[in-house]
Amino acid sequence: MPRQQIRFCTAPDGVRIAYAVSGEGPPLLKAANWLNHLEYDWESPVWRRWLEEVSRHHTLIRYDERGCGLSDWDVEDLSFEAWIQDLETVARAAGLERFPLLGSSQGAPIAIAYAVRHPERVSRLVLHGSYARGVLKRNPTPENIGAIRDALAAHFTRTGCVDVSRLVYAAHLGLVEEAYRTAETACLGPRGTEDDVMGPDGYRTGLLFHAGMPELRNDPRFVLLCARLGLVEFWLATGKWPDCVDDVPYDFKAECEKARAVPVHEFTF
Repeated sequence: MPRQQIRFCTAPDGVRIAYAVSGEGPPLLKAANWLNHLEYDWESPVWRRWLEEVSRHHTLIRYDERGCGLSDWDVEDLSFEAWIQDLETVARAAGLERFPLLGSSQGAPIAIAYAVRHPERVSRLVLHGSYARGVLKRNPTPENIGAIRDALAAHFTRTGCVDVSRLVYAAHLGLVEEAYRTAETACLGPRGTEDDVMGPDGYRTGLLFHAGMPELRNDPRFVLLCARLGLVEFWLATGKWPDCVDDVPYDFKAECEKARAVPVHEFTF
């Protein structure tokens, strides 16, 4: 498999953005989508084959969005405008003049916005599995929001599984009880396997501590969830506590001590 080189550049607001270059040939720049990690993705069974094949015929440039992966995590601006500026920064740092731009999932709206601003630099625009504007921005009617809630609830019921990203999204839509109830019985396989549906990758678990997630953190069951992800053991062993430790309406450290004594297979939310 081709090797990747990881480099860093700095956005206009001082946030450090990590980007990777792999392969040889004409350039292809991929806009970051939700939850990237340059190193984890390179080894992931989900992304590895695709990265390998694209890098055989192109110089592939990808980057971790701010707040994720190897880019700076502690950032104040997570706006759409900031994401566009990050893409602009990576393109400049990589020395790209005119190039095809790939946008997948969340990356597509960012790629579209970049192409509108810089049509002279984008030779081709490739969009995959995405949208120009998300449904909660495009048409946030009660019916549409309800349909999304129903789809998430149906997924939990049908599969009995919940990954961290779905749990966070569910909490945003008011499905906190459903999310915790599913997490109680969710499949938790060996780390790094297909059954590791709640795997403790830093770029996923970091979502749990995002400023917009008080619905999950303010519930004492949050500590049990973190224990299932292996975070409580880390905090107690190192003394490196998350920023939310003093913000929740309960004794976070005391709850961690209690959770440490509970075997994973006996967790009850």
